[in-house]
Parts: sequence; structure tokens; C-alpha cells
Amino acid sequence: MSYPKNKVPEYIYAEPEDLGSLFQGDIIEVTGLFRLRFKCYYPKINHEPYERKFAMVLSQSCDLARRPSQREAGKLGEPNLSHMVICLIRPLQSVLSRELEFSGAKKKSGFYLLSSPRYDATLSKTSRLINNSEAKNLFFLPKTKGLPEDSVALLNVSFSFRASCYQELLNHRVASLKGEFRAKVGFLLADYYGRVATSDLGEHNWTQKDLITYTKQVLKKAGVVDAANDSFIQKAKNFKSVDEIDAAVAAFLANEELKKYNEVIKESRKLASNDLFSLIGDKTEIVRLQGLSQIQLRKEISQRLKKVIPDL
Repeated sequence: MSYPKNKVPEYIYAEPEDLGSLFQGDIIEVTGLFRLRFKCYYPKINHEPYERKFAMVLSQSCDLARRPSQREAGKLGEPNLSHMVICLIRPLQSVLSRELEFSGAKKKSGFYLLSSPRYDATLSKTSRLINNSEAKNLFFLPKTKGLPEDSVALLNVSFSFRASCYQELLNHRVASLKGEFRAKVGFLLADYYGRVATSDLGEHNWTQKDLITYTKQVLKKAGVVDAANDSFIQKAKNFKSVDEIDAAVAAFLANEELKKYNEVIKESRKLASNDLFSLIGDKTEIVRLQGLSQIQLRKEISQRLKKVIPDL
């Protein structure tokens, strides 16, 4: 018996080859002196006092490498750049909310009630993001030691810092990417809109069903709900949980099906009534019917009804 996966494997991470150097794709916690610098240089970026912040290094690894110093034996020299570029990392839930609001989705009672087609599109797009096979400006980062929740690197939201901050970033590195995923980050940054040959979740014991199931959990946590259609959304009142909404949607759909069924029955009765009336309204037909046995009469009526209502 298989159970739903409740955590994305940490398949994109690896220990850095050189503990004394930064690499493209390194994840840095924005804390300590570096956090103060960030707030000083970029005051418009929101920094809640008790919220942990993270960033990804975007500069190329070859420029970040610190080679042995020629002046002082046993020490590392300076990197081959004057400034380093990093980008913001945001929690996946926050990115989802931003994307939904940007697309015009409105919260109702704290939930995003989406029609089924729109929910399916959101589910598909989010699952591709989690598999890092979709967005060109977003890079999914599964939860790992040092990164407390599933997150997304916003590759197009970048900031520059002087190389003098190098050691501060290195001191606060919490994770590094495997070489192939560093290459993918570089590939995306270079605007080559194609797929880099990196492994995906399918190669790490995750089926497509696992991915969709996990994505549904992510959407549920973000308050994204399949609300069937616009009719339900317009009539929806206050809800306290996703489960309560799901129950209301199920009841709504059942009622809609009942209405459709009743309409079909009503129309069928009308058609059958008209046909039978035309039958008994013809004197010649009445004489013919009177000459039939009970079994033949039943068969005659049944055949006529089937012409009017094919599903009978």
C-alpha cells in the first residue's frame, strides 16, 4: 500500500565542493550584519523583524571562486568580481498567493474559490513549478535543513552587493545546489528558453500521481479550492475550512444534477404525452390497438416511448 508523499525529496541539494567559496545557486539566510546591509541598501524590500529571510546567489561560480592567495601562503584570495548578485527567495505559499492575486483571483472568507477549469490550470502550473519544469523566472526549492519550508527563488528579483560582503554571505550559507542544478539556474538566467538536462522528481521515486497529490496539499494549505463553477462562487457564504467548502461544493453539484434530472424527466413526460395523445387521437389506430393482445400492446407502447426517449 502506497501513502501520499508529504515532503519533496531534497534531490537538488549537495554539499559544496569548497567550503571556502560561494557557488551559483547557494542559499543564504539574510541575517546578522548582512540583513542590516540589505535593509540599508534596499529599504523598500519588506523585512519583518521576526521573519526569516533567504536569498540565492546568482553570480557565476567561476567568478565567485576564491583561489589560493599568491601573497599569503595558506590563505584564499579575493573572488574575480567587484559585485555579487543575489535574488530573493520567498515561501511557496506566498508566491502562490501573489500569482493568484495577479491573475485576478479574489479571496472570499479567506479562501480562493476557483472554478474547476481554473483550479485544474492552477494545479497543473503549480505541479510543474514544484517539478522545476515550467517557469523561467521561478526556481523551486524544497524544504531542507536551514530552509524551513518549500520556497521559490525569484530569479528576476535581483540585487547587487559589493564583493566585500563575500564572507558575510559565506558565513550564512545554509544550502548548496548540485552541479546540474547550478547549471540550470545559470541556463535560466542566460535566457535560453529550453530545458536543461537535469533530473526531476520522476527519477526520485515520485510518480505523476504523487506530484499531483502533493500539489493539491500545497494548494489546500494556500486556501485554493476547486469551487466547481461561478454559480457556486457567487452564492458562496462564509466558510471556516477547506473541508467545509468541499462539502458545500459536493452538495451544490448534487443539487445541480438533481435539477438537470428533473428537467429531463419533465421534458420526457411532455414528449411521451404528446406522442401517446397523437396515437390515441387517431380512430384508425384505436381500432388497431384494440385488436392487439396485452403483450403486443405493451410492446407497441414501449417501442413508441423509446423513439421519444432513446435512453429508456
